[in-house]
Amino acid sequence: MRISPTFEANEFNLRYWGPSVTPHTARNWLMGKSIPTQDELRFGQVAKVPKGSENMDFWKGDLNMADREMLTRYMSLSVQDRKVAREVVAALQVAASIRVKP
Repeated sequence: MRISPTFEANEFNLRYWGPSVTPHTARNWLMGKSIPTQDELRFGQVAKVPKGSENMDFWKGDLNMADREMLTRYMSLSVQDRKVAREVVAALQVAASIRVKP
């Protein structure tokens, strides 16, 4: 597989809670012109979580990247849009609980 700065930047941004990096930044890393900051090198339990959610127990568990991306997108919504999203999830949960299982 050919190394691509764009691919590397996208993959990095999926896993890092801080500011996004650009393909130009990833290119400099790959070429050895610069290195990631100390904060960017941290993963696992020391990774940042969205502001205001530090005390939520589920952040301490093993969320996959798709879940983290979804939660990040949710946190970027307006208050009204978050309410709509919560109502949709609640409706899906009710539907799943009454669904007849084979």
